[in-house]
Amino acid sequence: MTIEFKVLKSEINESTVNRSTITLNRFYDDKWNSLNTEELEDREDNDTIYFRAETTGISPFKITAEATLEMEDGNQKQ
Repeated sequence: MTIEFKVLKSEINESTVNRSTITLNRFYDDKWNSLNTEELEDREDNDTIYFRAETTGISPFKITAEATLEMEDGNQKQ
């Protein structure tokens, strides 16, 4: 089963999220499991980034990502 979802670019920019780490997670078997998630680059528009994830069933889902932190020397770290 395929699930498509979208994330607003403003949410990514405000929270300094690394967009390559955005993942859909499914709660199954008493734990959160990361699903294989891909960015749909051809559907991106000025405000929104679209994603697709594969799942074997329906249960609670959540979208997660890692933040990008700016170091004092100007480098970025996840």
